[in-house]
Amino acid sequence: MDFNAFSSFVNKCLDFSRENELCLHKLKLSIHQDENENHNQFCVTRWIDFVAKGKLKHLDVERFLKRKCLEVIMPVSLFVCQTLVYLRLSRVLFSTSFEESSSVSLPRLKTLRLELNVYSNETSLESLISYIPVLEDLTIVRRVGDNVKYLRVRSQTLTSLRIKFQLRRQSEYYGEVDVLVVRGYGQGGFLIDAPRLKYLNIEDERTTIKTITNLGSLNKVNLLGSFFIRGDDQDRKFFTSLSGVRDMNLSRASFLYFMNVVPLPQFCNLYQLEVGLCYFSFFDRLLMFLPSCPKLRSLILVMTCSNPYIKKCVI
Repeated sequence: MDFNAFSSFVNKCLDFSRENELCLHKLKLSIHQDENENHNQFCVTRWIDFVAKGKLKHLDVERFLKRKCLEVIMPVSLFVCQTLVYLRLSRVLFSTSFEESSSVSLPRLKTLRLELNVYSNETSLESLISYIPVLEDLTIVRRVGDNVKYLRVRSQTLTSLRIKFQLRRQSEYYGEVDVLVVRGYGQGGFLIDAPRLKYLNIEDERTTIKTITNLGSLNKVNLLGSFFIRGDDQDRKFFTSLSGVRDMNLSRASFLYFMNVVPLPQFCNLYQLEVGLCYFSFFDRLLMFLPSCPKLRSLILVMTCSNPYIKKCVI
């Protein structure tokens, strides 16, 4: 089905809903198109505006365009939807700055997933998150050129947080990514202030400054894929803030940075540890860390590269 036919179908469905005073509770829009196709981008904005003014509970919007993120503007009405519980937005444009708390009214929203979007500025993203009063589950997938150099996540209700940076495209619809540009992205950072957070997943996050505060409830943390953090005490503060967890998964890259911390923090509550290993020297470093985990009961070693000598030693 081409986009014009798809657009006509959606318009008829919404017209039928309007004429019969029906309320849509769940809507998913997944649109694929070629960059050479010339379509009216505002029709998607109009559709979302219509359903957001009803009793919508679940909205999922994703749009794919070869080589670049399509500029689908989210209507203001979406961010004052009183019934919305789940919201996922992928590859869309945020034109609203959310400078005032009155610009966001999502009293029932518990799950928010923001993937590969472009924001008006980093303050708009921070404000959107902080203005949602019952938010529990948050996922943020970053991209090059999203206008967010320093990500701030402040929430008194958040229990689960996932932060990821999309390093490379996975299909022809994911947009080109210049590796040199990705390296420049590493000059930023993030701040997490979420006292009720229980689960934290950070993947391919290579900014230099990582700050975490008020994590008394954190139970599980995953530091996966590529990892980078600035020295001069930044690494010690970051890993010390995670020292209360019970379950921790470290990629090979994050484990290397962790073992550079002097002195090593004490993980007195750590019950399960999973570590990615590659070189023989990793085992020596791991043995140095284990005494810092007096309650450790489960240790999982993941070989991340082919090294016959290590296999023989492990056996």
